Amino acid sequence: MNTIKMQDYVAVQKQFDGPPLSEYNSYLKSGFIREMTPGLIDVIANELHADEIFSASASHFGGAIGDRSPTATAFTHREANFMVFVGAGWKDAADNDRYRNELRTRWERGQAFHVGLLREPQRGDQRATDDNYGPNHARLAALKRQYDPTNLFRLNANVRPV
Repeated sequence: MNTIKMQDYVAVQKQFDGPPLSEYNSYLKSGFIREMTPGLIDVIANELHADEIFSASASHFGGAIGDRSPTATAFTHREANFMVFVGAGWKDAADNDRYRNELRTRWERGQAFHVGLLREPQRGDQRATDDNYGPNHARLAALKRQYDPTNLFRLNANVRPV
């Protein structure tokens, strides 16, 4: 499927929004990749492969993003040329732990190839989240302390106001 086209930013952000009471449960992980190596392709084909519950995709991510310094903005992973997404979707909420854990297990087998990750806030791994911001973390924490000292905006890859 070719989805490359000019799109409105808000439309892209809403493309996977469903009804608030969707019958499906889902889980998603994604990471930035510098290059598609034979080892990564093996992981994608053998560990992250799609089936009736799981899906995987890789999107081109390079280009103009890499024209700026990693410290020019909050986003530090400017050397990435791809983003790999792995998701799962199922109907029965009783299977939430089972499928989330399976997706995490599959995902961890490919972590050696990632140069950075989009963090899911519910995991609570604050140190990994902090490390993911790289050289930008100290500056972002200072800005957070100045503009959001009570940490109101924390339901994301949270930078704590320290």
